[in-house]
Amino acid sequence: MHRALLRVQKFQKYTARCLSDAGKAEKLAEFSEKSKYAIRTLDNSSPIEKRSLSRGFAMNRFEKDFMIYPEYTDSDDVRNIEGFVDILQKSLNLSVDSKIIEKEGNLPSEVIETLRSNAIFSVSIPKDFGGIGMKNKEISKVFEELSIDWNIYTSAQIALQVSNILTIYGSDEQKSKYLTALSDGKLRPAVAIVKDTNGGKCELTTGPQGKSMLNGENIRVIGHHNANFYVVFGDNKGEQTCFILDETELATTDKIKFHRDETFGLKGTDIGRIELTALVNEKNVLGAPGNGTEISAELTGSGRMPFAAATVGMAKRTLRELSIWCNRTPSRRTDRSVLSVDSRSQRLVTDLALKVYSLESALYYLSGLIDEGLSIVVDIENSLLSMLTRDVLQTRLTSAPRLISCNQLSRFLEVMADLIPNEKGSEGEVDYRRQIKSIDSVEFDKRIESCGIRGDFYKEDKTTAEYLKKKMRKILLEPAILEVFDDNVFGFDFSTKDCINALENYFSLNAPDKDNGLTSKALHIKIHQFIRSCHHVARSQNPKFQLNDRLKMALFD
Repeated sequence: MHRALLRVQKFQKYTARCLSDAGKAEKLAEFSEKSKYAIRTLDNSSPIEKRSLSRGFAMNRFEKDFMIYPEYTDSDDVRNIEGFVDILQKSLNLSVDSKIIEKEGNLPSEVIETLRSNAIFSVSIPKDFGGIGMKNKEISKVFEELSIDWNIYTSAQIALQVSNILTIYGSDEQKSKYLTALSDGKLRPAVAIVKDTNGGKCELTTGPQGKSMLNGENIRVIGHHNANFYVVFGDNKGEQTCFILDETELATTDKIKFHRDETFGLKGTDIGRIELTALVNEKNVLGAPGNGTEISAELTGSGRMPFAAATVGMAKRTLRELSIWCNRTPSRRTDRSVLSVDSRSQRLVTDLALKVYSLESALYYLSGLIDEGLSIVVDIENSLLSMLTRDVLQTRLTSAPRLISCNQLSRFLEVMADLIPNEKGSEGEVDYRRQIKSIDSVEFDKRIESCGIRGDFYKEDKTTAEYLKKKMRKILLEPAILEVFDDNVFGFDFSTKDCINALENYFSLNAPDKDNGLTSKALHIKIHQFIRSCHHVARSQNPKFQLNDRLKMALFD
């Protein structure tokens, strides 16, 4: 397993020969149209194998220059990008806290400042407009680090995609105005796309005094939190046109109203629907009228390589964490050994490592071909890269350490309840967390082992007993849970033992059909069902337990 991990970690992206004929690459680049990602008719003046790697393969033809893995010809370029990424990595490690981002529902100011100070929003913007003008290899390297949090990745990717289509399709005025503002971090872009499946629509109609008006409802949108710059695709006489809307330029009668969707994760990204009414003119049109289909294809295509790079970065961190976890977790198959010597664990980690190796190699190979102008159109290659990315993500999910399941947790809580004395303070007060912390961990682990309950789940480098004690103390910090236990609310006069019994009853009765520990969502307590479990415990102790009005409403509502 370690050999497989080291193979990935030691793999250098730039260890290959340089391109054999840079002049030929420049000559071929003359045939390239605006977009390398969109499907389009190719110029037949050049052999097929020189225009497209995949199409050449299909015709049993191969350009010999494609055999050479692209690398930097100047070692200073390598040091520059490595230094840039090293500073970015350290800055992100100091400023990013994923829990805070999810809790607050936006990127904190220190994270935004980190992204701005490292020029993340301008990596693909040409230098003429205040950007860095990075090539695809450098951008891929940057996005590996941005995968530290998917909210950060999404914000950076949206900025990259919007700046990309502005660079390709924007007028000189649009480029000068909006690319510079994007580079400075003044614009918070979002992309709005109509999907027929959700009943959304966005149409160009005739407004007051014969002016053109864009009307839309239920339009799917994803973008920066509190976006102020929208890329919108609207129907215009049966054709799709791309419009750009800057909130600072909207008329007083215009409106853009955002409704956020509930998401599990990505709380720091605005994902939802918008309703809009806006007067538009030719300055709001990106590209040419009716060119929306091509621009949307460019949006999709230009996001695939950054997504692949972020997947590579995330998977590498997973391999490092998985290696540590496997070397510290006891094996349940072999006595006095750890998971790293288990053949199944080795197979899972090796499989993931090899898939990451393949994706990484393909990503930087394709990026290099584009940077050198060798491959004119890469639409098919881009789709294959997307398939490799999905394969790595799926493998990563299945190889990740499983979380504790509801059924496991209920059995552990049954053992825990037996170790807690059924006692209260002199005035009837109960310190739940202190009593749980005082449980003898050694005795707890012995009881668990004697009951034959499996402990093969992620425990944060703790023993099973210590992890369970920490988890219960964390649950008993939640205000909604403490309110249920408050005898002045529902009338439950519980000791710590009673609380644990109520939690045991809840997780036992509310385990999902697929209780496999692949998601933490199943462990989230639903208060309505939890009140029922507390009532069950109260009635089991006292058959004459009386229901107060609030408890009646909760039980029979």
